[in-house]
Amino acid sequence: MVSKWMRIVFLITGVVNMVGALFFVPRVGFGRALLGLPVDVYPMYLWIIAWWIFLFGMAYFYLALTDKSERLFVYIGAFGKLSFGLLLIASWLNREASIWSVLAALTDITLAGIFLFWLYQTRHVV
Repeated sequence: MVSKWMRIVFLITGVVNMVGALFFVPRVGFGRALLGLPVDVYPMYLWIIAWWIFLFGMAYFYLALTDKSERLFVYIGAFGKLSFGLLLIASWLNREASIWSVLAALTDITLAGIFLFWLYQTRHVV
């Protein structure tokens, strides 16, 4: 059983991922431009990223709506969000991305922290 607050976090994360997936759709270059990410990228690469972000978002919605505790998925999601957030910050520090990328990074890093907190808090619950 997943606590009500964590189910809300999963719903919020699903929405964040749906918006994030849109930023990587090839014809939607404004999102990448806003973050200071490359706009003119081979479409297949963008579609792969967009689909993976979208699928993770759907999985977060699934966790929220079914009240399932899929710890391995939450671990993978936490480290995925943490790594993406850190990559965005590193890109900004290298002047390869805009300050808006830091906001996106902080959103993902915060969600990763919440995921890791929940995993720690529920480590003995089967």
